[in-house]
Amino acid sequence: MMKFALLAALTATVSGTCSGGKAWIYRTLADDTKELKNLGQESVSRDMPGWSISGMDARLWGVPDILSNYADNARAHFPDQTEMILPGTQFKLKCPNDCSGKPCDFFFFVYHCPPCSHDTNGGLTAILPADGWEAGSCAPRFSYVADKYEMVGFRRQLAPGETYWSPQIEGDLMHVAIFSIARQPDCPTFGYNGCIGCFPQCDWQDATCKSNWCPRRFIQGGTPPSCMNCVPNYFP
Repeated sequence: MMKFALLAALTATVSGTCSGGKAWIYRTLADDTKELKNLGQESVSRDMPGWSISGMDARLWGVPDILSNYADNARAHFPDQTEMILPGTQFKLKCPNDCSGKPCDFFFFVYHCPPCSHDTNGGLTAILPADGWEAGSCAPRFSYVADKYEMVGFRRQLAPGETYWSPQIEGDLMHVAIFSIARQPDCPTFGYNGCIGCFPQCDWQDATCKSNWCPRRFIQGGTPPSCMNCVPNYFP
């Protein structure tokens, strides 16, 4: 099969309720770029349907509170994964100007279970932090049949009207989801009073107001999730 680059443009253009954004995938072959699919906007809940590959429907479990608790302003965008997303893909993100002048948060969630996930993470676990994305363990798990698999999350905040292009991915990519949420507080600009006024979205730590997208939690008992089993290869 001839390999081609996929260009996934995620454009947060919203109106009315200012809920999330819109997404498209493009295929670039030589200098010819064609739109393949409008990815649409999926409503967000704590446990929700995900993407589909080879006739298998993924389900997400435990979408982080910052998204599921403010679902009116959040949307999920699932890149087409009926084929591998190939090296050279870039993602375009844009925060709208019409959300009361407030920033947007964008999230990548990608399968993370070394060494199982090494050949399917597109290098995102390295290239996103190097490009200013904040990594966190607050990420949903996903399943296709019964087993649940681990993901890692990456967050980046964009100012109103700001457009961002990701670096090109460096390997094959699948088991990935993109989320956006509008009308987010710009936590680092707040002093103490403004910060505690935006709790739980912001948190005062070390004399600085920080985003509370991945709060530190006290885990009581139970068996931690395991990534001992790799996701089966559903591609023929």
